[in-house]
Amino acid sequence: MIESDRQNELRRRTEEAIAQRERELADFFEHAPVGVHWLEPDGRILRANQAELDLLGYSREEFVGRHITEFHEDPTIGRMMLRRMREGEALENFEVRLRARDGSVRHVQVSANAFRDADRVVHTRCILRDVTGPKAASM
Repeated sequence: MIESDRQNELRRRTEEAIAQRERELADFFEHAPVGVHWLEPDGRILRANQAELDLLGYSREEFVGRHITEFHEDPTIGRMMLRRMREGEALENFEVRLRARDGSVRHVQVSANAFRDADRVVHTRCILRDVTGPKAASM
């Protein structure tokens, strides 16, 4: 009986620790000062943080669930990026133009790669840095 109680207590502590780490990850993701999103392997947006929603002017309901190429000024580039990540390439500071809700174009640098489970892509994870200001100044 005592051994069973110890195992139950260990299981409870382990579950609490996992739940705490999940809360910490969710908080880090949501409060990152740059845009962050995860995509399904086909390019559908699974999750986006508030910084990315603010950058593009969309609500979570308007953004999550749609295909990422819908927001690319040139959807061909978005499809090419997805293909390269599925093939195992990591993208570093890859410059793209995204359409904001108000019709404006945001210049961003994307760093992204695929998260895999063995040979299967689970999702891609992308970090966006707005470089619109510097781009406009150099034009």
